[in-house]
Amino acid sequence: MTDESGVTIDAFIRARLAEDEMNAESERELWQVEATREAVVGILEYTGMWELLVGSRPPSAEQASTALAEIRAIRAMAAVWRTHTDYQSSWVLEPF
Repeated sequence: MTDESGVTIDAFIRARLAEDEMNAESERELWQVEATREAVVGILEYTGMWELLVGSRPPSAEQASTALAEIRAIRAMAAVWRTHTDYQSSWVLEPF
């Protein structure tokens, strides 16, 4: 799912994690980045998206991003960086 900025939620999360990794000032901050990456993979595996994304017939980038943006936990991960200029209003979590 993209809007006028053209940034997908998966690209947004990867870029923010790379920035956090580069700017980490402690071992704990590096562990946080690593844990977040692993959590994203775990979410994708649990929801079946991992197989879809890396399978023999992966979806288009737009289809994959749209599907990822529908996963509440992925949107919650992105919300950590909600003040970033590339964060999109379509990723905001609605209360349940």
